[in-house]
Amino acid sequence: MFTMGEYLNLNTLYSFAWFVGINLTLSGLLLLVMYKYPRYAVYAYNRWLLYQTGMTRKNLKLSPSVSLAYMERGTRKSGTPTLLLVHGFSSSKENYFRILKFLPKRLHVIALDLPGHGDSSHKDKDDLSIMSFVHHIKKFSDLLDITSADMHLLGTSMGGHIAGMYAATYPKDLTSVILVCPHGIKNRCENMMTEEYERTKKFVLLPDTADDYKEMINFIVHKPIKIPQIFAEGAIQIRNAMLPIYTQVAENLQDGNNQHMLQRNIENITTPMFLIWGIEDKIIDVSCVDVIKSKLPSSLRKEILFSECGHAVLLEKPRKSASHIVEYLNSFYI
Repeated sequence: MFTMGEYLNLNTLYSFAWFVGINLTLSGLLLLVMYKYPRYAVYAYNRWLLYQTGMTRKNLKLSPSVSLAYMERGTRKSGTPTLLLVHGFSSSKENYFRILKFLPKRLHVIALDLPGHGDSSHKDKDDLSIMSFVHHIKKFSDLLDITSADMHLLGTSMGGHIAGMYAATYPKDLTSVILVCPHGIKNRCENMMTEEYERTKKFVLLPDTADDYKEMINFIVHKPIKIPQIFAEGAIQIRNAMLPIYTQVAENLQDGNNQHMLQRNIENITTPMFLIWGIEDKIIDVSCVDVIKSKLPSSLRKEILFSECGHAVLLEKPRKSASHIVEYLNSFYI
């Protein structure tokens, strides 16, 4: 016979064993899912960063075939800046989480996914050229009615090429344009990567494996970054699903009309420009700064170069970049 106390203790023990068993089973299932589908580790991490930065995910339909996914924090107000962020080649809006942590919460900021990238839709027949992206951002901005406010457009790498061409095409829409290591300027790094591709038949920005992904990340930064294996494998799972689109975009960027379009149109930019570059950039050489400076009057431009920094400036120097960007935005409202 059990006493009442022994019965309660035994009952508690059974409950505890059941609780532990359920949790171990769920943990095992979670590990199994993560092992087979590591992309969910990336999705979970991005969800956490979304919460941490206070951003809200949204979607805007531009046409029957194109819907742009974006995330937003704050609201548009007359007389205050709206900062629109455009990512680079084979990237997404999540590329901006690092710097979003250091931008003031009062700043109205939007980060979007270009067509065919991230969570934005795309059909095979859709144009993925630089000017197509420009026109999609124009339609996006008009539908959100942010061009009538104080809109500042920031683009990194290919996104910088797009932002620059937006400024050249729709100057009345913008208060300023911020270009971070923009593509679209002829430079020596292009030849080096072309030679490497011809030698190895591999393009560093289109990795095939988790190890290739780690190599790509450490090629675009100056100081090596340790990336957990599960995140590298998850990133490759996500990127492999997008590979046909990324390949098409890469081919378009090599097209004669797209490749150096920004360089041919710098003189058409009348919008104030803030140029940010990493001196150790191995993707787009920092000498491009001199090309832009030679074609744009000093009254329209400001530039800052970060030492010990590669192509991924906003990833490598998020706090300093945010500080300089906020200072630049504030200079329009003094």
